[in-house]
Amino acid sequence: MKSNTLVRSMALAAALALTVPVFAKPVAKALAVPHSVKFGNVDVKAGDYRAMIDDNHLTLLNGKKVIAESAGRWEERSQKSPYTVIVSNGEGRVLELRFEGKAQVFVQFPAVAAGEKLATLASALNKKIPQSAFALIRR
Repeated sequence: MKSNTLVRSMALAAALALTVPVFAKPVAKALAVPHSVKFGNVDVKAGDYRAMIDDNHLTLLNGKKVIAESAGRWEERSQKSPYTVIVSNGEGRVLELRFEGKAQVFVQFPAVAAGEKLATLASALNKKIPQSAFALIRR
């Protein structure tokens, strides 16, 4: 009887541990953009913005206006960042966001159009995708 109660308690604790991240608050930080960059497929001009990151979704706001949205993931670094900064490549595409005092960084997924994803998949599978499939995606 006691072992049955122990097993149920452990199962309940495990279930609660898995649901806690669902209720985590979104991260909201002021973000200064010193020069034009690309968030996803959107060109963002230099200025002061607010980054809202909810799980794996980034929304860049100017006041209440949504400027850009993109997907990414959180990664752990060995050291905390000394300041909040945007890391971009030579083309201005944002690679990651680092936040002051945090070892976690938000790494952006590469922005690829849906048609390009299908073309890449088709070449990987060495098959041809009919043009009608591309028309459905563009709608």
